[in-house]
Amino acid sequence: MRIILIFLTCSSLLFSSCIDILEDMVLRKDGTGIYTYITDLSGMYKGGMMKMLPKQEQGEGNDKMPDMDTLITGKELAAKDTGGNSAIWEKVTMRIEANEDKELYKVTFKLAFDHVDEIAYVMKNINKVSGSANKAGASDNSGLSGKLDGLTVSYSFDGKSFKRVTETVPVQGEDENRDMMKMFLDDATYKVVYHFPSKIKGTTLKDAQISDNTLTKEVKILDIMDDKKPFDGMVKFK
Repeated sequence: MRIILIFLTCSSLLFSSCIDILEDMVLRKDGTGIYTYITDLSGMYKGGMMKMLPKQEQGEGNDKMPDMDTLITGKELAAKDTGGNSAIWEKVTMRIEANEDKELYKVTFKLAFDHVDEIAYVMKNINKVSGSANKAGASDNSGLSGKLDGLTVSYSFDGKSFKRVTETVPVQGEDENRDMMKMFLDDATYKVVYHFPSKIKGTTLKDAQISDNTLTKEVKILDIMDDKKPFDGMVKFK
């Protein structure tokens, strides 16, 4: 139960300046690979934000966040997928790390995919299966994975080129809420690091850094919220 409460805390603090996201992908020539999505909330320790955690999480008379290093396997999520594709979750792991002394608070999602199409399916449904597993009564869209809610991305790879397309972006809501969200997200970053099977010939991703077969780009999360789609584009290989 404590794990669920910490997940919910991550969700409630998702849209704050204490968040940094890393999307890392290792893509092999046969189309298989490893997709890693890391939500780093370690910035919560700055400015006393950790004091905002529910008292039951900290324990009576204890202001310290409980340490944790928990691994959730896909087997725990597979039974929650009613869409007929439960086998895909066998390739998934989720790790939650929290250590106040090290000022560490991180959620790491990893998928060992057989095809890049699997990434979109899992990321679209991860909150649903995680929420369904929540016995504390949270909704299916509670953000238990720590991922940026509302962001839907698809990927394609044909051996000679790779393409990333943002299908939907997080909904910003009313003007007043949008302005507050932008204030909280001012320093928040989103970084992609893609490792391809061949040397990169060229890309349509503006301002991306290329080193042999690796592409790197970092932007403010506000760019994504403003529907600029900074990571959309194509990469071609030699």
